[in-house]
Amino acid sequence: MLSGSILLPLMTITKHCPVSSCLNLIGRFNYRHMANTLSLYRTVKRLGIPDERIILMLADDMACNSRNKYPAQVFNNENHWLNLYGDNVEVDYRGYELTVENFQRVLTGRHENAVPRSKRLLSDEGSHILLYMTGHGGDEFLKFQDSDERGKLIFTSLRF
Repeated sequence: MLSGSILLPLMTITKHCPVSSCLNLIGRFNYRHMANTLSLYRTVKRLGIPDERIILMLADDMACNSRNKYPAQVFNNENHWLNLYGDNVEVDYRGYELTVENFQRVLTGRHENAVPRSKRLLSDEGSHILLYMTGHGGDEFLKFQDSDERGKLIFTSLRF
């Protein structure tokens, strides 16, 4: 569940420094990470950022996972009062599309010509980007796709 300490800065950011785009992303096989990401996705949509300006990258493997007690549903609290995996979730990159390479392409705008506009950040020098990442990692890296050790992203290697 999102805490007030996360929500307050987010509301402040969107009020005083309008977010042009939002990028949410998670790794694989972790219910909590998916619930956290979907909670933030729902929050930024409620604050007025339309799906056209959100790039949602989800492993998208928990809603229908046999370990999920509530098939096709994801909740962020034990009361289960709000299904975060409802009808209004637009996932741009899912499953095996969630790679370090695709993440770097989205951040840098270096896409192949065949990539549709809906999967591009479409930002410029004046854009304010909210980047939310959740998963397992360490100093200066976040592990992508738990089975792929090569999927360690070193942030210092990115040039914007």
